[in-house]
Amino acid sequence: MEAKIVFLKAVQREKATLFGALSSTITAKAKEEAWELIRQELADGGHALGQKTWKQLRDEKWAYFKRKTMEKLDKMQNTGDAGETVLTEIDELVLAILHKECPTVVGLDVAESRQRPSETELKNWLAASQGSRKTKRKRHIEESDYMSLKQDLHVG
Repeated sequence: MEAKIVFLKAVQREKATLFGALSSTITAKAKEEAWELIRQELADGGHALGQKTWKQLRDEKWAYFKRKTMEKLDKMQNTGDAGETVLTEIDELVLAILHKECPTVVGLDVAESRQRPSETELKNWLAASQGSRKTKRKRHIEESDYMSLKQDLHVG
């Protein structure tokens, strides 16, 4: 278990490079070097994971931890099994790496099909759409959607 924690903490420390968009500072080579640094850290610590290649750490180990955590989270959210399923330290580290607020982790910030959005949610939705780089036409359509929702809900 300790090697897994060391591995995930190293991934968390290097996540900006490992998962950041390619740019002039974050290159494919920089990503490879970050994975190799993690592999070397594991090897220096005497952990069996350090015997794997950096590609195996990325493509097998990281993918495995991410998949298992997301399956557990999905089960908790879809079955209402939150009381029976317990997130481990490994799960918490994976979620921290993925950003708990990421739509992939927690879903999109929309009301459930039977819930009506609050006035605040409607205003936030409109503000977010206006702040984005959308065409005037797209913003107009979203504003009319907002107004339509507002009228349907008899809000403000």
